[in-house]
Amino acid sequence: MKDTISGRIICGVGGLYTVLCDNGKTIKCRARGILRMKKVTPLAGDLVTVRRCEGDETGLFIDRVLPRKTELSRPPVANIDTVFAVICPSDPEPNLLATDKLLASIYNAKITPAIIISKSDASHSGADTLFDIYSKGYDVFVTSSETGSGIDSLRRYISEKTTVCAFAGASGVGKSTLLTALFPELSLKTGSVSEKTRRGRHTTREVTLFPFADGHFVADTPGFSRLDFDGEKYLPPDELFFCFPEFEKYFGKCRYSGCTHLREEGCAVIDAVGKGEISPSRHENYIAIYEELKNTRKF
Repeated sequence: MKDTISGRIICGVGGLYTVLCDNGKTIKCRARGILRMKKVTPLAGDLVTVRRCEGDETGLFIDRVLPRKTELSRPPVANIDTVFAVICPSDPEPNLLATDKLLASIYNAKITPAIIISKSDASHSGADTLFDIYSKGYDVFVTSSETGSGIDSLRRYISEKTTVCAFAGASGVGKSTLLTALFPELSLKTGSVSEKTRRGRHTTREVTLFPFADGHFVADTPGFSRLDFDGEKYLPPDELFFCFPEFEKYFGKCRYSGCTHLREEGCAVIDAVGKGEISPSRHENYIAIYEELKNTRKF
């Protein structure tokens, strides 16, 4: 092995990182102490250089983390171009506020968001309702891992439109099952929804990147039950408007130039909600997130 080799972190657990090297080999290594001193925490997706420290016989160490193009803290992943927010109509019930927070944080990180509606085969699934809410601003894929519906079009989109993408969403929405349907060779662990809490069991414990084509990766991520903006890149409340893509065509059309799009008379966004051009739930969640951001301290 050369003194220094380049690669990408595909997983990190307990300070031990798995790096897929440019030569195709996979190695295990730890981060050098100097990275901790610089307050740099390596993430799955990071491009790094690895070397054996002089005089240290214990193994290989990440020597440098290259500048990141993009970064999310939840899920903790770097250098991705697309995040698919996975939601299902029931079992577990969708938390649209958490989903909209996730979508806003993805936009704020300059990453392309898209929507996957999973488990569309379930009786009385409500997939059409979710599609109506999100198709006004996002690419939306209605899928069923059980029947295979929508899988081919989603796989084609991932292969043609992304280089490094991630699947994110609440526990139990079927991210790992969906990834297995898309890429059977991954053989991911899957779980069921808890009968007691009706919430998903966490079958994915850490972010893991899986190569599925030359230079292409897909990430499975741990599920979450809540998402707060603490720890995310600071998002000023007056910039939240631009994180709701279906709002943007109404920019500059409100009666007042300083419109916050919350409750003002003559607001073009509120008018669009009344006309059915924007989902009421999206506007309600915009208000909730805006109020939360007002109370989020900028660090």
